[in-house]
Amino acid sequence: MYTRQNPNLAYIERRMWQQSTTPRIGIVKQLLNKLLSELETVNENERVNLDDNFNLYEQMKNFEMDIIRQALFLTDNNQRLAAQMLGINYTTLNAKMKRFGIGMKGETLALGKEV
Repeated sequence: MYTRQNPNLAYIERRMWQQSTTPRIGIVKQLLNKLLSELETVNENERVNLDDNFNLYEQMKNFEMDIIRQALFLTDNNQRLAAQMLGINYTTLNAKMKRFGIGMKGETLALGKEV
C-alpha cells in the first residue's frame, strides 16, 4: 500500500492490479493481506491519539481521501475503474472527489504529481 515513506509500493501495486485476472474476491483477499501486513508495521507513535483534539469525522474524511487517491493512482486516474475497485458507483466517487477537492487543479497526488 502507498505510504509516504515508500511511494514505490504504490507503483508495484498498480502494476499488480492491472495485470490481475483474478475475480474481484481475489483482489479483495490481496488487499486484506496487504492491509494486515501494514497494520503489523504500525508502531505506537503512528497510532491515533484519542485526546481532546480527536475528531472522528476528520479522521474518517482523511482516511477516505487517502483510499480514493490510492485507487485513482492504481488506475492511472481512471475514475470508472477506481469506482469499480472501491465497489461504489462512478457518480458516488465523482461526488466524493468534488466534496474533498481531489483531482482539482493544483492538488498534488501520489508521488508528487500535480493535477
